[in-house]
Amino acid sequence: MESIANIGLPDDYPYDHVKRITLKNGRNVLLRPIRPADRRLLIDLFRRLSPQTIYRRFLSHVRQLPEEWLDRFTLMNYKSDFALAATIEENGEEHIISVCRYHYNVYTDNTELAIVVRDDWQGLGLGKTITSNLFDIARENGIRQFEGMLDPTNEAITKIFNSIGCKYSLTLRNGFFFILIDLDTCEE
Repeated sequence: MESIANIGLPDDYPYDHVKRITLKNGRNVLLRPIRPADRRLLIDLFRRLSPQTIYRRFLSHVRQLPEEWLDRFTLMNYKSDFALAATIEENGEEHIISVCRYHYNVYTDNTELAIVVRDDWQGLGLGKTITSNLFDIARENGIRQFEGMLDPTNEAITKIFNSIGCKYSLTLRNGFFFILIDLDTCEE
């Protein structure tokens, strides 16, 4: 099974946010903070996403993850930048099946949110669970609101926010929804 070895991890790696969850299909999934060594696992996740899921995550047709994005996605301070990965073991290897992250944007003075769930793991409650856990971590770190851009056809993401009980506003901008989520309104 997956293990959290401390080899190569930052001194401030938040082990207290590692936990196991069970999804609707009965599968056991490990939720853990992203690690600097997860670059290969993120590339593997990306390659397993459908073009539609990639578009909904990045709001463009991305063909591969640039090196600078991999740096930003794996190197964080675990306070103003945090990412949870959901991992499983397949054929004796660890695989990331979902990532939910937030990142403080110095230019907007807001914290951006992003979520992706591998297509074959969608509809099992993983999006809601990983998002709810990340919201709890954000509150612990003093974050009170998230912003983001959404594809207007992405009803799954608003369903997640509704299931968690969050109040949010949507504003149409340049063909995308700008979302603002007040974490203090979330029920869970």
